[in-house]
Amino acid sequence: MNPSFEIERPDHFTTGAVGPKGQRVFYLQVRQDGIVATFKVEKQQVQVLADYLERMLENLPPSNDSYLTTPEELLEPFDAEWVIGELGIGYDEDSNKIILHAQELQTDEDEEPNAIARIHLERRQIIGFVRRARELVAAGRPLCPYCGRPLDPEQGLCACYN
Repeated sequence: MNPSFEIERPDHFTTGAVGPKGQRVFYLQVRQDGIVATFKVEKQQVQVLADYLERMLENLPPSNDSYLTTPEELLEPFDAEWVIGELGIGYDEDSNKIILHAQELQTDEDEEPNAIARIHLERRQIIGFVRRARELVAAGRPLCPYCGRPLDPEQGLCACYN
């Protein structure tokens, strides 16, 4: 059974990718009290999460803790605790924090409950994450203008051209 995490005061929260274009592995990473938890995710999950968090920030009441931060890099090693299957977002008005709820990917042979991670984030951490996610996604392969799928990294072509 993989470990679950309740991270209430993270001092590091980021996303990153390792590997060449077209073969990158994407991660979410959080650290609290010197313990680093890294989770494997899909590029699309990073993009959708960034989009949702950005819209959420726009709809929240103004706050003094929304100052900009520098996007953070991944910390080594990149050993993933588990693969994220589902993501959910909540907002705690009392603490003025956004709560990211991640659940381990379900596989057919899983008999035990999936691990979860609940990460309580400040707005400044969300702003840094969104900026970093935008940089990562933009650095990927260009998309086909006809079908929207990534172009082949070697030939720069798409199968739909045939």
